[in-house]
Amino acid sequence: MKKEGEDLITTRIFDAPVGQVWKAWTEPDLVKRWWGPGHFTATLIRIDLRVGGTYLWCMRSPEGQDYCNAGVYREIVPMTQIVYTQHFADDRGNRVPASQFGLPGDWPPEILVTATFGELGGKTELTMREAGIPDVMMELAAAGTKETLEKLAHVLETFAKSGGKESMTVDEFVKTRVLPDLQPVVTMLRELMHETAPDAIEGIRYGIPTYKGRRIFVFISPTKKDITFAFSRGSEFEDRYGLLKGRGKVSKHVKIKNLQGVNKDALRYYIRQARELDAG
Repeated sequence: MKKEGEDLITTRIFDAPVGQVWKAWTEPDLVKRWWGPGHFTATLIRIDLRVGGTYLWCMRSPEGQDYCNAGVYREIVPMTQIVYTQHFADDRGNRVPASQFGLPGDWPPEILVTATFGELGGKTELTMREAGIPDVMMELAAAGTKETLEKLAHVLETFAKSGGKESMTVDEFVKTRVLPDLQPVVTMLRELMHETAPDAIEGIRYGIPTYKGRRIFVFISPTKKDITFAFSRGSEFEDRYGLLKGRGKVSKHVKIKNLQGVNKDALRYYIRQARELDAG
């Protein structure tokens, strides 16, 4: 990161070809996997990728506060450069002041962001120039951009490990692999995971949604009758609610058929234990 005049400039080299980085930057389902600093989760990504088109990207902090950015695409050179405006917004894209999110500084009505993609022998050099950020916010903005691009690097690494084949997103999995009556259950479990283990990396592994820290520690497995919410080290849990099932010596699970009677406090309690065991 460096400051040049009033601009914040960040450069990152990704071990992936330009085409993959461009795809991860411009397709909503992929952007949703990495947008936001380390412990933030993307909640809404809309992209109309054309000159004059608009976008709306929203993220949620570990404390549950939502932040949205919106703007207009000014220039698009495929596989080379995207120039767009950016302003703070509500979840409908309406402009709001930075002070609404508790952010200090004299912010302009919008900032201008230029993302440049350079080819480096099979790798990609991404340079972001953000013009208009107040001085008082430079350090925080630089840290946020660095953490966000670190998450993008992880998405690209996952893509590479799949042999260049794009893996299904969890959103796509829910729409196509989970019966409609059970989809609200999966949505509820995903929200609990984002709330209770915001640093866990969500993805499709072994054909089902999983959450990974140092290792995979939570699985969501659908059947025709219910959703299995499984913990890879569940046998080590304290179970004061008595909901854990399973004959395995290591993993335990909870089966959920619908939202009626779901004990969210119990599920949070299990998620916290899973997270702590994984981190230990």
